[in-house]
Amino acid sequence: MSTLNQWGTWSAAVRAEEIPDDVLRRAQLQHLSTAGAIRGTAHFKAPQHSQQAAEWASRSCLLDHTDHLLWSQTSPGAVCATWCDTKGRKATDLLATTVVANELGARLGLALGPKASPWWVFSLTAATVRARQLGLTGTQTGHALAIALAECPTPQASTLAHTQQAVASAQCVQAGIEAAESAAQGLKGPTDWLDGADSPFSNACRPNGRKAFTALGERWLGRSTAYSLQPGDLFSKVAVECTQEILQRHITAADRRLRADQVERIEIRTHAWSLDSVSEALDPAEVCRSAAHQIGLAILTNDLSAAHFHPDVLAEHGPALQELAKKVIIHHEWASSIHLAQQLRQSMTPIYGDLSMGQLWKSRGKSTGFPPRDQWAKILKARPDRLIQSHQAELSDVDVRAFRYPFSTEVKLFTTRGGWWPERRDTPEGAPGWSWQKTVQGVAEKWACGQPEETAQAEALVENLPTGAASTWVRKLRL
Repeated sequence: MSTLNQWGTWSAAVRAEEIPDDVLRRAQLQHLSTAGAIRGTAHFKAPQHSQQAAEWASRSCLLDHTDHLLWSQTSPGAVCATWCDTKGRKATDLLATTVVANELGARLGLALGPKASPWWVFSLTAATVRARQLGLTGTQTGHALAIALAECPTPQASTLAHTQQAVASAQCVQAGIEAAESAAQGLKGPTDWLDGADSPFSNACRPNGRKAFTALGERWLGRSTAYSLQPGDLFSKVAVECTQEILQRHITAADRRLRADQVERIEIRTHAWSLDSVSEALDPAEVCRSAAHQIGLAILTNDLSAAHFHPDVLAEHGPALQELAKKVIIHHEWASSIHLAQQLRQSMTPIYGDLSMGQLWKSRGKSTGFPPRDQWAKILKARPDRLIQSHQAELSDVDVRAFRYPFSTEVKLFTTRGGWWPERRDTPEGAPGWSWQKTVQGVAEKWACGQPEETAQAEALVENLPTGAASTWVRKLRL
């Protein structure tokens, strides 16, 4: 049986009572987080779409503000598509459908690797949701997934402005929904699409990527969800959050904010996946991809909520923002990259058991050169020899609860008065390893969009699993 047929059979059969409560709770928080991403862009101009799920997906992707399951951003399809067909359904049915779509989307993204284009994942997850809504059989669902992948539009994500990014996301979600509806009418798709040697997927798949396709119902990848508490690229979030912590400490110590003219430079030492370049464009999507610009914006506004990524706000701060971004110096810390590779090999052995430093850099499209002499002591202490051995295992052997996003980063902010402020972290806020209580609070603040009185209301929404009708749950999200 082909992979997509296996996925279809599993997807059609899973019920809410078979899913662990902690996985459902994470999907519930994902709903609130996705609603927060949509509410946060309410004042952004965005293309209109005739299909409501596509409209919500478009809004959720205007900024890089969606949650990650391993390397996948599943929410545009796995969450937005569930909100469109709630009649006669329970709220827990919606969460279960999101979980099922998450599990398939996360496996596809894990096979493709970090920073792969998200379009296949968007289309696959939307098709999964719509197939369950239509009550398709396992065979029909397999065809729906095949059609969704084969017919999915695939623009180049790295070149898109924020409005183009939103349009592409909506098109992929719409394609997935239509794929399921076509399968319901009897249309068949290439169900060997993930297995064939000549498919587009084979050219994009990691060497051991197909090992991610197993252990459905045994290993719940939803437990790896990293919630996006503020806009920005997952791989550089830690550098930005370190700087925000420094700025907050300055306020506590000096009883006032650090001014832009008091910043001499900011030095960041981090892993290879966080390296970026300073762009001259101030499009919201470009700023989300640039740690340097986000740090500059944090200094100027003391707030990195979605509202401060609005094109008008960026234009207002344009010259000052560009000047601050040029003061951010990002160094590649080889020991951090070795630590990242080791952690991935240990926590996701089936897929990354043979990960080398060369593959690590190649996956990010960066050239890091030869290690400078002053880093050799740290490099040897990080035990790079452990990367030589190759390890084999199956996904069923993986403890998903132990997975972390090991993005070791050190930031030093130097002031014009000759002082400097340090901060070092390993984990993005909202990711596994971060306080669950703080994660819930951060998602609630995201949903509240700067209205403190609504934060408590948002936290109450996810205090317990919803027991009522799906329509009541969606109405409470206030989309």
